[in-house]
Amino acid sequence: MYIDLSLFDRLKIVLKYFTSSFMSIELIVIVLCLFLFLFFNLKRNKKSVNIFVPVVVLLFLAFVSMGFHEYAIAAINEVVKFLINYYYFPSMSFYFVIMLFTTIYLIYIVYSNKYSDRFKIFNYIFCFILYVFFVGLFSYIVSNNLSLSIDYAIYKDKYILSFVQLSNLIFWLWMLITFFIKIYNYFRKKFD
Repeated sequence: MYIDLSLFDRLKIVLKYFTSSFMSIELIVIVLCLFLFLFFNLKRNKKSVNIFVPVVVLLFLAFVSMGFHEYAIAAINEVVKFLINYYYFPSMSFYFVIMLFTTIYLIYIVYSNKYSDRFKIFNYIFCFILYVFFVGLFSYIVSNNLSLSIDYAIYKDKYILSFVQLSNLIFWLWMLITFFIKIYNYFRKKFD
């Protein structure tokens, strides 16, 4: 089957398709033109190009979504299912990754000079709420001599599951709010 193909073989297949289809050549030229618009705009910094390229990319995604609307709906459903499954059936391994990301992000925010004090305080609040849950979780684990070597052990204890689920909910809420704040600030700077 095609699962055993090497990286080089996969690259040859993709290049063969790109060179054999007229539509794919057109799309490559369009993408290259968009890239060149952005590349040459770095020196000129015209707002029209900065607006034009994202609009073209969004229109392209909209047309693809309309053409393959069943696939787009299925993809959105899969993302929603993944988030719901992760909320109800969390993983301690992924929880550690979230806390590692939170720690790195906190260090970045502390030493960054490009963010306002309000934005920093907002992030500090969420980071420290997550740390309170993290410390509470491990305090409970240590005081009850529990082992987390088996990943499904968190489903047997309501306290551990509650700590992890609430932490995950707070983390994703924090990321969502931060995302919307960054989008708002980006558009405010571009159109003011």
